[in-house]
Amino acid sequence: MSNNHRIFHLRLKVDYGQENNTFAVQKYSDEENRWLELAINEKTPGLLVFLYAILTCQHLFLRNPAQKAGLRLRHTSGELQARFNRETFRFESIQTDFSVTSEVEPTCQLVEEITQAMRHCPVSRNLDPAIEKTLSLNFVVD
Repeated sequence: MSNNHRIFHLRLKVDYGQENNTFAVQKYSDEENRWLELAINEKTPGLLVFLYAILTCQHLFLRNPAQKAGLRLRHTSGELQARFNRETFRFESIQTDFSVTSEVEPTCQLVEEITQAMRHCPVSRNLDPAIEKTLSLNFVVD
């Protein structure tokens, strides 16, 4: 990969419970070669905030239709990888992959409805059409 590009990695982990959720987002540090907690504050670079918004928006649009359909979720992990061009200051590609553990296997139709909802979350809908976007969603029964 050329020095003109940077790859950003974010990871989301959610454990669902009866009354509360455990929610964590991490970023991959190229300098330290490991995953670190992503703490959003006034010092967080705007590009990371933007990518965080994509990842958490897609998670919300995964969770809401699943709950509406009565699908009980146990765990979700999501990963986002984005390729950024340092010369043009634009993202070239954004890939998100979600893996969900649920109590029962959802129908193919429900999985498709959830996937479409995730693609239409407000942040995803407002991405530049020139950005190559991919989204995958996989369910595992626990």
